[in-house]
Amino acid sequence: MLTRRLRIIKYRGSAHGGNEMPFLIDDHGLSVLPITTLGLAHQATTAHLSTGVAGLDGMFARKGYFRGNSVLASGTAGTGKSSLAAQFVEAACRRGERCLYFAFEESPSQIMRNMRSIGLDLERWMRRDLLRVHARRPTALGLRPTWWRSTG
Repeated sequence: MLTRRLRIIKYRGSAHGGNEMPFLIDDHGLSVLPITTLGLAHQATTAHLSTGVAGLDGMFARKGYFRGNSVLASGTAGTGKSSLAAQFVEAACRRGERCLYFAFEESPSQIMRNMRSIGLDLERWMRRDLLRVHARRPTALGLRPTWWRSTG
């Protein structure tokens, strides 16, 4: 697979960055994945949110993580990344916040079934329109797992 990048010289009605942007060519045509933030001048909040896991919140001085932060859960298969993500979703939905869950390699039905097995009923949040699950295969987006290596 080739990595391709596109440089946009002028984008009508907006400022633009000089960086190259990744893009995909598929059966729907050309899709540019723009880098939308030119600067990093946004204000950081000091508000905290619970992860939904008391022990993990304790690691964050019993306050949880900062609102607006990105949280990356990393690990090999079976280490609980999906269960942790579901706990974050559960906590946010209990607060009345809307969640968008991006899933790779599992269908929404599989996720709902698996999370029921650990006591989380995420379907109720879907029925209340607080949770939406977007499931795609990573390869459909041109992404490959880290273990994959080209032989050619």
